[in-house]
Amino acid sequence: MIRRDQLSRLFLCIFISTGCLHASEIHCTYISSMIFSGSISVVNSIPTAISNSSEEVDRLNVSLKGLLISGDYTGSKLIVDRIIKKTGDNNIDDKTLSESYYLIGVYHSLTRSVHEAIRYLNLCISLKDKNHEYDERYAKTLYNLGVMYGRLGDFKRLEDYSIRSLEVVKKNYGDASPFL
Repeated sequence: MIRRDQLSRLFLCIFISTGCLHASEIHCTYISSMIFSGSISVVNSIPTAISNSSEEVDRLNVSLKGLLISGDYTGSKLIVDRIIKKTGDNNIDDKTLSESYYLIGVYHSLTRSVHEAIRYLNLCISLKDKNHEYDERYAKTLYNLGVMYGRLGDFKRLEDYSIRSLEVVKKNYGDASPFL
């Protein structure tokens, strides 16, 4: 049986190894509390030594992705709120911002906030279109956007976004792609 203090150290190691924290930043990190849900933890304070807003938001995105995968929507909400606060800063690069919008959209889709999901997924699409980035994330965003419209009963948009998603996958991976 793993004790709580061992689990705390384990998650700190995971955060370091995944890039959520750097070992050199540990000395200035105050972890006010850790919330445990299954095997995922949320650090309630972020290292003060992070100088670049985009790097900090990248780390928050990694944390959010892990929490979403584990189904911890309470912890996810805390991270979503932090990301939204940080993305108000104009110093966030478009790649990081589009990733944040995508993950926030996924969070809202999983918590059944369909209109908010559509809003954030559209923000992600807008940034990807602006930068001509038609990658796998773009295809997934289109697909998820279609699913959200399907939940609203707008099956025409569901079909349109699904087809657009498939076209992006075909363009990126070819007609014989296992993703199709």
